[in-house]
Amino acid sequence: MSRAKLEDLVTSDDGPWVTLSTPLHGGGPFAKQDQLAFRRLIEEARSQLEARADLNGEARVIVEELEEILGDREIFRAGARGLVVLASPHRVERWHLPNEIEPRAVVDARPHVETLLPLASSSAHFYAVSLTLHGTRLFSCDRHAARELPLPEDAPARLEDAAGWDIEEQHLQYHPTTPSLGSPRHDAPMYHAQGGGTDDRDVDIEKYLRAIDAALWEAIPHRDAPIVLMSTENVEGIFRRITRLPRVCDAFVHGSFDHAELDEIHARAWPVVEPLFQQRLTRDLERFRDARGTGLTAERLDEVVLAAWDGRVDTLFVRRGGECAGVLDERRREVRTGDALRDGEVHTDLCDRAAADSLAKGATVHVVDDLHVPVTGPVGAILRW
Repeated sequence: MSRAKLEDLVTSDDGPWVTLSTPLHGGGPFAKQDQLAFRRLIEEARSQLEARADLNGEARVIVEELEEILGDREIFRAGARGLVVLASPHRVERWHLPNEIEPRAVVDARPHVETLLPLASSSAHFYAVSLTLHGTRLFSCDRHAARELPLPEDAPARLEDAAGWDIEEQHLQYHPTTPSLGSPRHDAPMYHAQGGGTDDRDVDIEKYLRAIDAALWEAIPHRDAPIVLMSTENVEGIFRRITRLPRVCDAFVHGSFDHAELDEIHARAWPVVEPLFQQRLTRDLERFRDARGTGLTAERLDEVVLAAWDGRVDTLFVRRGGECAGVLDERRREVRTGDALRDGEVHTDLCDRAAADSLAKGATVHVVDDLHVPVTGPVGAILRW
């Protein structure tokens, strides 16, 4: 999900919106069970819609859209860990998630997007690439799980398809070289294939990897996220030399993962990037503490919500699982919660609203555990001005 897509959802005025979040269990024999759980969420949403007399006609349209999704069995057979469906009378969005989520049905004037933030935020989001001469796999990952992404249809499936001959990776021999002055890379080893036609094979291997690089460039939407290579040393060295991808991690995972399960991919790749994300969070927490007392932090819920709406939030911290029921009155520039809510006023989750507004306007959003929340409340922010 791009930031532009998230902003489009956040600023949507074609509500009411129903947000259904449901865990999935990898398809197979569990698909039917997941369908039944989704049906229960539809019934819960139906009850919420029917409780609002002004939504009778719109409620029927939304429920019909949700029931159409319920009837698509393939949605529940995907290898994802979660499913989020956003439905209004005029549009429907659905997203598979790589991480586990809690079941939830919400009716609101806006879609609830907190569970989608990892898809649009670079915070704790990274990619893993399993790369061999016999195949390439791309994975979108976060701190919890990995999910496989498709490559473009024109991406070569393997070297044999691109070059028209067979090669075993162990036939490549590694020769370290001393870089020349002014070389843009300090680690530019040379590789040669044994046997006849060595030069041709070298050319074909590089051509193949350049085609893979182009395919990854097209398939990866957030190129500012770290990328973990999972490959053999010889292929990794050549690919690292030619790739245009800007954030390939220095460390890589050695081995062939052509047929590895998603859990193994995540278990091997996450330790490579975990220190990077911890450094980012630690740095931002230090920035928050240093900025206290300068007027460039916000710690009250109403301050944070208004700052996020204005686009003044640089970095936002949201307590994981936090929920803050209330109303943002944009015309009055007023946030109302608790006893201040007016009779019949439809409330929203203000933590979700602050996170969505911040991310849509280019801020960094950290959804953090209690241990890392820098304030006693549910949210805190570093401000741009």
